[in-house]
Amino acid sequence: MAAPDPVPSARKRRRTRNGLGRDDIVAAARRVLHDTDGRALTMRAVADALGASPMALYTHVRSKEEIVDAAVDDLLGELALVDDIGMPPADVLVGFALRHIALLRAEPWAIPALLARPDPGPNAADVGEAYLGVAFRAGADDRGAVDLFTGILAVVYGVAGFLAPTAAPAAGQSADEIAERIIGHTVGRAATARAASELADFSDESRVRRLVSGMVTGLSAFRG
Repeated sequence: MAAPDPVPSARKRRRTRNGLGRDDIVAAARRVLHDTDGRALTMRAVADALGASPMALYTHVRSKEEIVDAAVDDLLGELALVDDIGMPPADVLVGFALRHIALLRAEPWAIPALLARPDPGPNAADVGEAYLGVAFRAGADDRGAVDLFTGILAVVYGVAGFLAPTAAPAAGQSADEIAERIIGHTVGRAATARAASELADFSDESRVRRLVSGMVTGLSAFRG
């Protein structure tokens, strides 16, 4: 019978370190970020999710920030935005924006990460390339394309952040409560009273369509 291994935990750690890959780390980080809404990501939390020691991660990543960048970029890779030249540019951009919003609403931890570190990697660059390419096809000049792209991103981040159910703390207001409170604030506020029903319906997908379409339609304002 073989003698028992005197240091099984050390051997296990070495095997884990040698068998660990960057993709494994990114996948584990995304699980931690999703499960904790981005509030509890640490090197140790990722290591624990992998059943590894924190030191094993440093063979592949240098810091928590690098892991966040990689996780966000991996998420953005799911968009895979491709221009359909058979469709009007406005329709394509609306489609891009709605898919972008849906992705960020499902993973709201990525919104503050993107605001803090807006260029996480090659997949993010591909997203920008797709938006800019359609903007150029719509007739924008260089400045106009960038204005249109950043304007759409503002809509995407704003809508996704506003509507994501897990982005708010536990005591956050529901959509119904927000609508009720808006209507309750109309007394003595003529403009609010006039627009109350539209304000209360802030989550309407058609509003996003109108915003993005309006940006493209008004391309003359983006030129020069």
